[in-house]
Amino acid sequence: MQTNAATRTNLSTKKKRIQARHVPANSRAVPYDDIEAIVYIYAGSDGRPVALAYRGTARKPVFHLRFGTESALLEYVDRWVKGRQARDSAMRAEREARRAEGHGFAVGDVVVSSWGYEQTNIDFYEVVRVLSPKTVAVRQIAATLDPDSTPGGAMSGFKRPTRGAFLDDASELVCRARGDRVHGVRRGGHTASRWDGKPQRCSWYA
Repeated sequence: MQTNAATRTNLSTKKKRIQARHVPANSRAVPYDDIEAIVYIYAGSDGRPVALAYRGTARKPVFHLRFGTESALLEYVDRWVKGRQARDSAMRAEREARRAEGHGFAVGDVVVSSWGYEQTNIDFYEVVRVLSPKTVAVRQIAATLDPDSTPGGAMSGFKRPTRGAFLDDASELVCRARGDRVHGVRRGGHTASRWDGKPQRCSWYA
């Protein structure tokens, strides 16, 4: 019921935005369904042609311009539509590529997550199962301060993971994975990146 109510509210809001648009009297509407746009063409107070364009359900226009001639108006609108079509096509292709992109993780790979405000916390996770091209299971592992690295301060240093040293209270987490990133390793949706083999700087307070 909440989903249905939210959907109805969303549709109602979109409808109100469209109804609140300024549509000039005696204008000619030219819809462009493939880019979800509509252009209103009309004669201004001085008789010169004017074009007013809206996209999607936006209340504010994309442009509202006056032209010297009808041909100049049509040329501008045609150029804008073609540019918008090209951008939308590129965005769709990019979304499809992201959806199709898998990950290259294998069991035993390590990912690292850096988080915190007043201090920098470093957590390492080891891939324990590869479930699909888009999901992996990880489990947090122990880390040690690297004695060979130069400390960054009195309360900072550099950590290295210890593969196979799973924390006793660390449960297995099933996470989305794409490229070199694993999403959702902590509450709040933290993301971990493939560990590059270098010690990771951390800091703490007493």
